[in-house]
Amino acid sequence: MPNYKPKPRKMEKFCVGCEQTKPRHEFYEMTRGGLSKYCQDCHRLGMSKYHNMKYHSEMMDFPCLSHAEFRSWLDQQPRVCHYCGISLEDTGREGDSLTIEKLVPHLGYVPENMVVACWRCNKVKGDVFNEQEMKKIVKEFDFIHRPVNNGYLHS
Repeated sequence: MPNYKPKPRKMEKFCVGCEQTKPRHEFYEMTRGGLSKYCQDCHRLGMSKYHNMKYHSEMMDFPCLSHAEFRSWLDQQPRVCHYCGISLEDTGREGDSLTIEKLVPHLGYVPENMVVACWRCNKVKGDVFNEQEMKKIVKEFDFIHRPVNNGYLHS
């Protein structure tokens, strides 16, 4: 039997993340028109991160999981930041969404080198700090999830 995607009806749209047909209102509207190819749940769960991850892996010649392997890995992950513990539900704004973090940047996107991290912890850690240093930073400095206004952290 050929591999095919069911054709959605006009009031529904097919999500490439969870591979389900859902009501159109469960998809974000794109700024240039149309709807996202991922439903809102898949956006929040990080499925939309796969294409960015794959692109960067190819550019840097890093190993990367297949889409199916990534989905399986993500389904097994807790929906909390590996560093600060904030949950997916508590991230609130889209800018605080959970991301896929490489513990050791040059090892690429392989399961033993990947964790779920909030956007802010991922940005602070960058390629500068290792896992233990980042956990210490989060523990010692309570600044990661303070409100942000115009790009500056409030004290």
